[in-house]
Amino acid sequence: MTDRKTTLVLGAGASLAYGYPLGSQLRRDLLLLDPSAGPAGTVLSEYKGELIEFQNAFGLSQMASIDAFLARRPEYQEIGKRAIASTLLSRESWMRLTRDPGDDDWYYYLFNRIASATRWEDLDLSWLKVVTFNYDRSLEHYLISALRHSYGKPLDEVLERLSALEIIHIYGTLGPTLPGMDDYSDYGAELTPEIVSRAAGSIRVIPEGRTEDMTLRRAREAIANADALCFLGFGYDPANLEHLAAHETCRKVIGYGTEKRRRHVAYTCLKMTVEETKRVYFTVNNQFVSMSSKEYPEDFHPMDCTSTLRSTQILLPPWQQSPGQGN
Repeated sequence: MTDRKTTLVLGAGASLAYGYPLGSQLRRDLLLLDPSAGPAGTVLSEYKGELIEFQNAFGLSQMASIDAFLARRPEYQEIGKRAIASTLLSRESWMRLTRDPGDDDWYYYLFNRIASATRWEDLDLSWLKVVTFNYDRSLEHYLISALRHSYGKPLDEVLERLSALEIIHIYGTLGPTLPGMDDYSDYGAELTPEIVSRAAGSIRVIPEGRTEDMTLRRAREAIANADALCFLGFGYDPANLEHLAAHETCRKVIGYGTEKRRRHVAYTCLKMTVEETKRVYFTVNNQFVSMSSKEYPEDFHPMDCTSTLRSTQILLPPWQQSPGQGN
């Protein structure tokens, strides 16, 4: 489809249409988990005392981010991970994923851009990478299902082809993401203590101040090496920008000297103020923005994920360019 290396960076808003909560809703869900009611709560009934203690501490902390809270309070990491796992696994739904998504069904738009090849042999996914701060497995399972039914190929061939599309989960996942992996559980499977335990074990807590590990390095390389970079449903939390070394990797103009290049960059900023986006722009690009201007900074789009992808055409090769200008 294109030889332009493209990286998508996903925040919680990117999974909203598929039944998953934003950070503020996840916080409420965790605080309201009842070990005596509902699948997500009863599966944790044997941890009732620990769960209540965790909920009290998290609630009184007034911290917006569960990731940040667990990084500061390691004594609650085990029960916190179990609570996250049970809450989000209970939201896995094939119906919501493939037949009744929310209004912002950007997976549908993405698939119809990346799977434009008529012949299976011509399908190339290697130009695209995804860096996600979300735990959920929805994107992987959507793509598996769509590829199998679009091309009529068996699961093993689909998984092999999909392996060319690297998906990096910064904070880990809800257990093994792909069929065939050890201890894999089906998407939307009935919750059991064993499934929740495996999912909790796959969730990562990154201590505050840690800037180096293999996952972070892979994510930074995927972003820095991209010719096109798009943030979808992202909240631009300072800690997450620090994990990405955003001031170095996310700039529109990247590199030095003869290696300097200007990239196609886009940021969703739905429900953010102009002033908030200016701060993010400065953090990423180290360039001042006029504080008197009432306009969003360059490349910031106050719209949902699908609308941003459509308006920027960032998943498509440039259809016009100046003489001598590369992709």
